[in-house]
Amino acid sequence: MTRYKGQLWRVATGTDQRMYAATGTNKLYGTQMRPHWTSAGTIKSWPGTHGPALAVHQDDLWVFHRDTEGTLRFCRESQHWGALNSVSRQALAKPMDEPSAASHNSKLYVMYRR
Repeated sequence: MTRYKGQLWRVATGTDQRMYAATGTNKLYGTQMRPHWTSAGTIKSWPGTHGPALAVHQDDLWVFHRDTEGTLRFCRESQHWGALNSVSRQALAKPMDEPSAASHNSKLYVMYRR
């Protein structure tokens, strides 16, 4: 999960190997503020078996995930989840791990175990 454009975003892998995106805002329920999640779409063309990593970098939401063949892939939310690119031809992630991503000092970092 990460904060992006004033909302909390999450992307998760379902049991059907599809990616699901949702945004969250706080809503008042009685006297308590609770998170309320709204679907931001299913990323049907991105099959995966593990969870993704999210990071905000240069005003875009970046999503990284390991596909079913082990290739580490990414996309920016500004592309409307359309273009899924590989990080590099050598970026094969171990099947037991999920990637991690962070933006720091104007650079975007992604970590994964090979």
